[in-house]
Amino acid sequence: RKTQFGALGDGPCEGRKLDGFSMTRFLPIIMMILGIGVLSLMDALVKTLTGSYPVWQITFLRYVLGFAVIVPFLIAIRPQLPSWPVIRANGFRGVLVVGATVCFFYSIRHIPLALATSLFFTAPLMIAVLGWLMLGERIPRSALVAIVLGLVGVVVICGGTLMEAHVLALGERAFDPDLVIGLVFALIAACCYAIAMVTIRARTRNDSILTIIVLQTVGGAIVSAFPGLAVWQPLALNDLMVFLIIGTCGTCGFFLLSGALARAPVATLAPIEYGAFLWASMWGFLFFAEVPERTTILGAAMIVGAGLLVLRQQGPAAVEPA
Repeated sequence: RKTQFGALGDGPCEGRKLDGFSMTRFLPIIMMILGIGVLSLMDALVKTLTGSYPVWQITFLRYVLGFAVIVPFLIAIRPQLPSWPVIRANGFRGVLVVGATVCFFYSIRHIPLALATSLFFTAPLMIAVLGWLMLGERIPRSALVAIVLGLVGVVVICGGTLMEAHVLALGERAFDPDLVIGLVFALIAACCYAIAMVTIRARTRNDSILTIIVLQTVGGAIVSAFPGLAVWQPLALNDLMVFLIIGTCGTCGFFLLSGALARAPVATLAPIEYGAFLWASMWGFLFFAEVPERTTILGAAMIVGAGLLVLRQQGPAAVEPA
């Protein structure tokens, strides 16, 4: 059966079982881990540019260049144009994704990457709950325990980071508006992201991954075009390659995340989102020489424990394709 924009397989995101070793058990987990890592790299590269270019311009170029990465696939496949109902169904999610992108880019402009990522960890809990409310998916007990354990780790990380930054930079009674702005934008980004991810899970039952990614990327470029062009700053030649890598990371990362969410329940994959902190810490050290504090290491250990708990206790049926 063909779908709009064709399909990368025999249907919109259908999984397959292999004799002896079931790839359907581990493939969504691997795709989720890699997707998060690629998107974390994109965030780190964006942070290097936020001091030179407006956030809306960065967002616009992220989607325009991200679409350029998809064009060769479209030329090779020569897909059908999507119907208006499909475009309309994906439109709201596209706006949410742009909102999450802009808010997170604003947050990392004001606060460290690892801290913004830690606050963004409220999204997996929202995803699991929304998956239950909107899609009727059961939350496995192990996934619920892992989410709680991961959230405790996030509290430890955020508490230690905020206290350290507060004492070192401003003293006990000072007020840092940039810090508050960064925190608020990170939380708003988490809300938009959670709703967007759940709607991706819902749309993969009807649309191919390629359809979802194309409409999301085109929609993001359209939504960000006017504000992005309104604040446009001339591009330095050596920054053009960085923007191209950002667009590539954004498209490839969402390809991986969408593929994972198409093959496993959102509650199963939600705890793996906590691994983004490990990626953010690595990129933060490589790009900005950020060294995690002891509380960060303790919280990260809890987060890793949450991920291992999911891998150990989830049965094969838990990650069967929907």
